Amino acid sequence: MSDKGYSTGGKKWLIIIGGVAFVAVLVVIILMAIPPNTYNAVQMLYRTTDSSFLVKDSESIAYKKYTDKVNKNPWVNVYTTETSDIELLAEVVYEDLDFYADYLTFADNNKNLKKNYKVIKNNLSDVAEHKENLLALINEANGLDDNSETYMRSMIIKIRAEFIEWLKSNSKAMEGLRNACVGSLGQTSENHLAFQIITSAMEDALNVIIEDYETLANLDNVNAVTGVYSYDITSKIVYYRGLSEKYILSPDDIKNYYFNNALVEKYDLIYKFYEVYNEENFKNVIASVRSIGGGQYAFDKVYENVNDELGVYDAVKAFLNGGN
Repeated sequence: MSDKGYSTGGKKWLIIIGGVAFVAVLVVIILMAIPPNTYNAVQMLYRTTDSSFLVKDSESIAYKKYTDKVNKNPWVNVYTTETSDIELLAEVVYEDLDFYADYLTFADNNKNLKKNYKVIKNNLSDVAEHKENLLALINEANGLDDNSETYMRSMIIKIRAEFIEWLKSNSKAMEGLRNACVGSLGQTSENHLAFQIITSAMEDALNVIIEDYETLANLDNVNAVTGVYSYDITSKIVYYRGLSEKYILSPDDIKNYYFNNALVEKYDLIYKFYEVYNEENFKNVIASVRSIGGGQYAFDKVYENVNDELGVYDAVKAFLNGGN
């Protein structure tokens, strides 16, 4: 009798344990099936942009102190332009990241948003982390009296390295945001080719700048010989600034696309570039940008043996030159 009772009790426990395990698996499946909450993504984006690097007055004041320290030190004031450009570039990145907030608000909770949600979340989190690291380095530079060439140059290089990581995280977050918006805006008036091409071009311009910074960092490191430093990224940052002003801060092409046949034809022609020139993006063209004065730019990239009877490349260069 006792053996029989033990056997029955054991079966009951097995059934209970099996039931709990089934419920646990079911909960996991349900959670995995629930699409990410658009509200959470938008709020995360708002928090990141509102606290973006150098947005707060206290951060700008600290960075001004740092740049003044660099400028006044005869051993390292060769870095004056670079330290100034960081502030300008941070401002443009903030504006471009903030651009997505309004569009993400109208995104559908679909599979596409779910697919990109992790990319957005993880990289926005990295943006915040790199920003805090930057502030810590800047405060460290400001808090010490040692203005020797070795110390200041080492701090400049460390700040640049962290800034590059901040830029890369922003770029990856914006790529996720672009993909999320393009595939989740449904029937909204912004879901069209102009939105896709403009946001893609902005990413390309930023990634070209990041690659230039990485090249600079490889050449100008703590082990490199002093006196060989050469910085020439300013023109591309200014170009990126102008591209943002034309298409992001004043998004007339995005807003008017469906109401203007000329815009539809314009972006249809630009879109053919990817196929005609066998390119995935505009990076090779943007990397060749050259200022010709008056806010105008030329692009020195040359393609050989391409049949372009429609003038696709001319349309792309006109677009990248702000429509001029």
